[in-house]
Amino acid sequence: MSVVYRFELDEDGKSAASALITNGMLNEFGVTPERLHEDAAASQESIRPPTLRNLSEVMRDISGGAVDIPESALWVASVEGGRFGAACVQFPEFLDKAVEVMGGDFYVLPSSVHEMIFVQDDGSFTRSELERIVRNVNENEVAPSDFLSNTVYHYDSIDRVFEKAETFEQRIEEEMKMFDPEPERETMTVLLVEPEKYPRKVEIGTELHDLQEAVGGYIEAVYPFEDQVCLIVNEEGKLDNLPLNRALRDEEGQIYDIVAGSFLVAGLTEDSFGSLTPEQLDKYEQHFHDPEVFVRMGRGIMALPIPDGVIAARETGRPVEMGDKPHGKDRGESL
Repeated sequence: MSVVYRFELDEDGKSAASALITNGMLNEFGVTPERLHEDAAASQESIRPPTLRNLSEVMRDISGGAVDIPESALWVASVEGGRFGAACVQFPEFLDKAVEVMGGDFYVLPSSVHEMIFVQDDGSFTRSELERIVRNVNENEVAPSDFLSNTVYHYDSIDRVFEKAETFEQRIEEEMKMFDPEPERETMTVLLVEPEKYPRKVEIGTELHDLQEAVGGYIEAVYPFEDQVCLIVNEEGKLDNLPLNRALRDEEGQIYDIVAGSFLVAGLTEDSFGSLTPEQLDKYEQHFHDPEVFVRMGRGIMALPIPDGVIAARETGRPVEMGDKPHGKDRGESL
């Protein structure tokens, strides 16, 4: 909001003349902007003090008593005489008096250069609803010469701040974040199984984006075991040509599928995924302990466990030694 100042030149009860005060006038008269504001505020209080009337009272006056409506949540703020009454919001004392009348914070709707509409901030209206009202009135009811703004403002009765309503909402949201920290993130204990690596126990968030990040894409739950556990895998792992990771075997030890990309071994609750028990962690760490490589043999695929020495060499950077052998298997299995 900008405040401008005018000279009152004449008034005969029916019409008034005024002249806008410019920066050039201030320079010519040797008056500072601060002094101009002080003098104008004092003059305004004496000749055209601010007024605040309920919309019901205004409607009765306009209609000569023909319209009598109950007290409204809307209040008309202006100055005596109504001319350039929007200037009333420049007086902090007037806004504080409005707080007493209205019982707390209020929105300020720029009706025109001649008046403002104060609306109680009691939850009856949202900022977006009030903005639509202001735009509609300005487009259909207000003359271009009287147009003031399409923006809705707000007065904070506690901090005594007059500001854009949008700015007020952002400020309150930031303050709430300071005193109401985000709740602790829920996590679960699972096994992370990555290609060519040993399984790792990890704490991971239970939200969908946490699981997607762990497997690198959309998730799919697979249930290859009778225990209350599942594999959370990348749904498009094979389509995306992710590295083949571990083989899945039937009761007879025959390979029936291969998981592509990293996957999680998680427990199951009544309605979602959950932590593995210590026993389940040990069992499935052993089950998926040996990283595997896969070699195509004719029309099939051979699963070969990677020797411990090769894994250790990759993790430590030491050369692979002759004699390094697989940890748990001495032969490959085919699919």
